[in-house]
Amino acid sequence: MYAADIREGIDLFYPHHLLYNVLGYVCSQLFHIHDTLSFLCLLNALGAIGCLCVFRKILLFKLESEKVVPLLLLVGSCWGFMRYATDVETYIIPLFFSLAASCCWLYKRSFFLTSLLAAIACLFHQIHFFWWLGLGLFAIYQSSPIRIKALVVYIGAACIVPLSYVLVYLFYPQVEGDNIIHYVFHDYFYVESVGFSFKHAVLLTPVNLIRTLIQVHGYIPSLLQNYFYGGIGIILLGTCLVLFIKSILHKRICYKNEGIDKELDYFAKCHGYIFILQLCFAFLSNGNAEFMVMLPFAFTIYFSFRYYINSDTVKWIALAMFSWNICIGILPLHYLEIYPYKKIETFINKQSPDTNFVISNYPQLYNMLRYDYPHRKYNLYEKEDEVSGWFYTDLINNEYPLSRFSILNENISTDRKTEIKEILTYDLGEWTITKVYK
Repeated sequence: MYAADIREGIDLFYPHHLLYNVLGYVCSQLFHIHDTLSFLCLLNALGAIGCLCVFRKILLFKLESEKVVPLLLLVGSCWGFMRYATDVETYIIPLFFSLAASCCWLYKRSFFLTSLLAAIACLFHQIHFFWWLGLGLFAIYQSSPIRIKALVVYIGAACIVPLSYVLVYLFYPQVEGDNIIHYVFHDYFYVESVGFSFKHAVLLTPVNLIRTLIQVHGYIPSLLQNYFYGGIGIILLGTCLVLFIKSILHKRICYKNEGIDKELDYFAKCHGYIFILQLCFAFLSNGNAEFMVMLPFAFTIYFSFRYYINSDTVKWIALAMFSWNICIGILPLHYLEIYPYKKIETFINKQSPDTNFVISNYPQLYNMLRYDYPHRKYNLYEKEDEVSGWFYTDLINNEYPLSRFSILNENISTDRKTEIKEILTYDLGEWTITKVYK
């Protein structure tokens, strides 16, 4: 969706991540990029490198370089970070600016510049408001004579956020919303799927917290049965875990740094608060894994500043995560058809333009078709009751691998006559397209 919007020059200001499409559009125009999908992947990859560089500088303020390397490998190997560093999503660029804000405070002690960088992160994604808020506790921490001034400067620098939203709302013709409040919080007012479900939050928060560290998904059993990637991942994972256990038997994992400077201690605590705030909001968003990408970074800053850590222990855990996430996640997702979406897209494109389709993952297929075949129109629907005549669907005769999507969505049941139209074969199995008659 983002790649198509940027290529077509439309919907450049999504309120939830105001500047992401604009950045992609300006860069693609500047360098005459037509393949915006690949370009945005590159942009996120460069942003991820920037995140690790800034994070390294933060850690070097407190730790020796040999202790920094395992921690860099640890956060860089987290599935949440790897995943969004290698695709077109909106979570890496704001993380870079939030880390830059933390780094700025350590080295510059500037309330204005720290707040400005954290506010820019918010403009790339609203979720980073909590990082800005956590760093803002430094202003409250100041002694009373300068506390008011620090708060005024910190809040004043963040005025770039409401100012940007006001300017976009007033002068960009494609904004949606009855008023500016509805525009700023567009998804919460207008998107039906955005809402709190205690059941889903309780179920998905711990699962996605684990998935922020390592890839866990319903496709893994099929992958292990059919391809050697999984076997290599398990062997490497097992080896690293054995060495990890060996290391903790010989040396304590960590112990508290009793002599830490008070201001550095508060710096660490602020990132602990950031971790808690971000996790709570992810819970309120039904355990959304996308809102947990920054958690390993915030927690590592908190922990590494307040505790002495056994580097060997961190090294083996990091290598275990790296091995699993590369072999089970990155390589299969790049080289294999883990999902049947490309085959479904090809099937849809071969049918006549007036054919109706009720598709399970409607947003995915709609945007794939829009990007790959921009000059064609398709009759795609999410629900059976939106179609009056016959249609093709994949919501019957298929078993979905366990995932957030399968938990939140169900197959349809129909009393109408059905016929299996085609069985699509992809790398991890088969997918059935069924014709449902009027």
